[in-house]
Amino acid sequence: MNKLRLELVMKLHGDTGTSLAKFLNMARATFSAKINETNGAEFTQREIAMIREKYALSPRDVVAIFFDSKVSKKETKQLSIMEYANERIMYSLFGIVWLLNNLSKYTEKLKGHATNCSMSDFI
Repeated sequence: MNKLRLELVMKLHGDTGTSLAKFLNMARATFSAKINETNGAEFTQREIAMIREKYALSPRDVVAIFFDSKVSKKETKQLSIMEYANERIMYSLFGIVWLLNNLSKYTEKLKGHATNCSMSDFI
């Protein structure tokens, strides 16, 4: 299982471990055990299907998230620069999406303060 990919998808959709656990009708501790693969805990086929549908995951996404095999440190070092770059791009996109999702919220908060300030307040 690729925990980071699932967490990225969750964050892109504004979810947390608690909210996804609730969606899956499971305790937060159970969700935590499954995402961390504690003592061999795994998501069931039904849970994977629910997550796939909730986030509109492609079959490729499902495989990349839930069926990613563990790799050794030696194999990790052999990852190509392109694969590393793709991972970095995904995290950058997450940051951009988060910023866009939250920009309007902060813009609204600033609107009320903008009338009582000048450019010198920002310099």
